[in-house]
Amino acid sequence: MSVKALVWVALFFCVAEVLGLQSLKSEESSGSTEYYYRFDSPTFEMMRAELRFDQAGRGQFMFRRKADEEEIKLELHLLPTTLQRINTYLTEAQYLTSEENYQGDRDMSHLGVMTFRFRQGAHQRQVSFNYTRHPTMRLLAELLRHIVTQESRIFAIQLARQYAPLDLDKQLATLQREVKNGWVAEPEKLLPLLEELQSDEGVLLIARRRAGDIVRLIKPR
Repeated sequence: MSVKALVWVALFFCVAEVLGLQSLKSEESSGSTEYYYRFDSPTFEMMRAELRFDQAGRGQFMFRRKADEEEIKLELHLLPTTLQRINTYLTEAQYLTSEENYQGDRDMSHLGVMTFRFRQGAHQRQVSFNYTRHPTMRLLAELLRHIVTQESRIFAIQLARQYAPLDLDKQLATLQREVKNGWVAEPEKLLPLLEELQSDEGVLLIARRRAGDIVRLIKPR
């Protein structure tokens, strides 16, 4: 092989290596922020619930109930306003730089244990607690719990609609109570599904009316 050919081969591998490194850096950058939440409650019907999402609010919602043989995995897509609230809480708590132990003076482990992990670039911190007096972390825990309530209820409603139509009104009644009590993180996200149920003549009239009631409950917000 001539010297010129050797130079071209060397140049090719150099360029390939640079492009490979750039691609790797790009992949690392795109996945540089991750949010993870887990709630373990062996005595509850839902024994474990997990949220895992990126800086765009996209990820997975996973949960396992006592009656389930396997974990259920669903796609998750949070609204930008929800992600903004989470980021605001983390900033207010100075989460990544703080060394505060958020566990309160009361042991409420019988009601479940929360684990939260936040990774941003090279910085990562994970905490677990079953009760906290920290005001900002209480708000964060509440919001994440309401996301779980919301996503699991959507799943239950869709399941009932497809396989157990007589159970649909019961699921909607539970959702109605959850919305009234402020236990749903993104009520507006439910509107397309509820409006579809409201106009679906294949759905029992009582369930259609209930869906309409929830729509009216959400829209004034």
